[in-house]
Amino acid sequence: MLITLAIVQTLAAAAPVAAAPRDQTRLDACVAQVEADAGAAYETAMSWAHDERVPEARWCAAQALVKLGRLEEAAERFDTLGGDMGWAEDNRLDAYSQAGNTWLLANDGAKAKLSFDHAVKMSDNHPDALIDRARAYAMLRDWPKAEEDLSTALDVRANDALALMLRATVRMNRGAFELSVKDAEDAARLDPRNIDVLLVLGQTREAKRVGRAP
Repeated sequence: MLITLAIVQTLAAAAPVAAAPRDQTRLDACVAQVEADAGAAYETAMSWAHDERVPEARWCAAQALVKLGRLEEAAERFDTLGGDMGWAEDNRLDAYSQAGNTWLLANDGAKAKLSFDHAVKMSDNHPDALIDRARAYAMLRDWPKAEEDLSTALDVRANDALALMLRATVRMNRGAFELSVKDAEDAARLDPRNIDVLLVLGQTREAKRVGRAP
């Protein structure tokens, strides 16, 4: 739960903004096709990329690959798009974020961390990028680094229920049970109907009671 939470929402984020209106129209149609028929969308995107070599076509192809379960290939393509200096910086940042989340879905925390490193740098330590990278550190069981990123994010955005919930889990795994319960309680106060938050609250309280993480 710690690693995969919010990945699907991130990967389903709005499509990038194309430089040309015609490309935007084609991109929107391609994204819609991904949901309806990912295989056909991939073929459409690759044909478009071959004919016009625009990054939007490659982005749609990567999205289709995620839908098809070809996660490593999709993540590599998102990383390549992130490094495309000819693309708008906001689009490149989104591509690195999607690369990292796709690597997480592929259970490759090390590669996810590298993708998120780019996103953190490009966004000047934006809380969203730091929260993403913390999940990569957590997959690698690097709890100190995960806590550091989450704490930095919370310094900027103190009432972020997701960051608090994640830090509660990280602190629980570090054996800081009092702090983990407090974070979980704060997250539950901010988002009292979130089942994941309530689950973490129960886990941290139980860990504190028995003196070890589950």
